[in-house]
Amino acid sequence: MVYVVSSTTPHRRPPRIDVAINASLTTSDRVTFPVAIRDISASGFRVEALAPEEFVVGEVVTITVPGEECLRGEIKWTAGRFAGASLIL
Repeated sequence: MVYVVSSTTPHRRPPRIDVAINASLTTSDRVTFPVAIRDISASGFRVEALAPEEFVVGEVVTITVPGEECLRGEIKWTAGRFAGASLIL
């Protein structure tokens, strides 16, 4: 049997898990501010700024959760106080 995948086949994203985890986000300029991780998947995460800070598309950030490993990601989109990032492994 032969399977043909066309360029019109929708891209499937890894499943997202809704969470509410308080963390801190550090920008490439070493500015740190509080965020809440709102969802996470094998390929990225969505955060909400808990302080009046702005996200910059293309910026590499580090998310720190106390007692856990840090996550690094690149901001891919922003919408008000929310941002989505793809993980950098």
